[in-house]
Amino acid sequence: MADRAAWACGTGPGLLGYGSDPWCRWRTCRRYWVPRALADGVVGSAGQQERTDAHRSLAYAEADPVHAVRHRALSRPEATDQCLAEDTAEAAGRARADGERALSAELFVLAAELTPVNRPALRLSRFLTAAREAAAAGDSNLARRAANAVAASRPAPAEHVAALLAVVDSHSQGLGGGRRSP
Repeated sequence: MADRAAWACGTGPGLLGYGSDPWCRWRTCRRYWVPRALADGVVGSAGQQERTDAHRSLAYAEADPVHAVRHRALSRPEATDQCLAEDTAEAAGRARADGERALSAELFVLAAELTPVNRPALRLSRFLTAAREAAAAGDSNLARRAANAVAASRPAPAEHVAALLAVVDSHSQGLGGGRRSP
């Protein structure tokens, strides 16, 4: 358990540090900032079951309800769950309202993936929203992932074009948009 808790502490954009208790009772942990590359390295070196267990633990440890839902969704990598999909879509809407477009995009992708396949229109709508949110955040990889899911669903031409435009837009977010000085 201690190994799993220690691993889980490095999975997000922050790092949970141990208080005086070496078993890290979640409510006594302190949060430290770590570089994203370190967190990505820890996640990349773990197996699927370790990541699933870590996200399940983090879902209970996270005080922020939006991030708690994200961890719940990430703890179900191969499953569909309509109730969790609804919670995730609601959290995505809250993240968008708070101006966290990248988090919103990730949550809409997760909500779409959790939506049962017998609800294709809802899945498509969530993937399209994810592509648009990823574009607004300038996350071309996530925009492409969402657009590929839209294309795989054989959408109407207008929906397909909207997803592709989101990918193009996501690439343009990194280009300078400011005015040139004379």
